[in-house]
Amino acid sequence: MKVPSIQTIPLAELPAVLQNLPEHSKQQLNDSLLNDQCSSNEEMVEFWVTECGIPEDAAKAAIGYRKRIMTTMFLHLFEPVF
Repeated sequence: MKVPSIQTIPLAELPAVLQNLPEHSKQQLNDSLLNDQCSSNEEMVEFWVTECGIPEDAAKAAIGYRKRIMTTMFLHLFEPVF
């Protein structure tokens, strides 16, 4: 049985505001997008900005990928760190 592999959105497809984030911000976005199925988009953006220090323009750009990530198995916004 073949185990599915994790996929990421190619970095070149992401806006510069997301490409240039520090690694810890990228991982916070990944974690939230993959695991928070209850919060609204607005709540997630507010959390990222106020609690995580992610710039608002980056938070708004990232939330645009939420539906794609939630509906595509094993898709991550950024390469995960294990």
